[in-house]
Amino acid sequence: MGMVRETRDGRSRLERVTDTVRGIASGPGFIFAHVLWFGIWIGANADVAIRRAARIGDCWYINPHNTMATIERQMDVYKRALDDYKKPFPNEVPMRREVFVAPTRGEAIRRARQLELI
Repeated sequence: MGMVRETRDGRSRLERVTDTVRGIASGPGFIFAHVLWFGIWIGANADVAIRRAARIGDCWYINPHNTMATIERQMDVYKRALDDYKKPFPNEVPMRREVFVAPTRGEAIRRARQLELI
């Protein structure tokens, strides 16, 4: 979603879409075979966006590119925001990491650099 813009009622489009999805998923018409509801995951990089993820989402989807030190610091931001919004820590916290696979470590690093991945 990138940028957060407010609508005429003062709520962001993200908030309106999130509320709509929650309404559909919790309504009586949401009966599909083999559908699992994982909640609404909101990815965020900046501290203000992590606070927004805590406020609007069911969990913060942790990005693949920050260092572990940054993620540890941001987890504190997330936990404080959950406390501020009186929300429990979620049962699941999804996190993605990226890998590059090749026959050897050196080859993987060389190829990743060629593609400007590192």
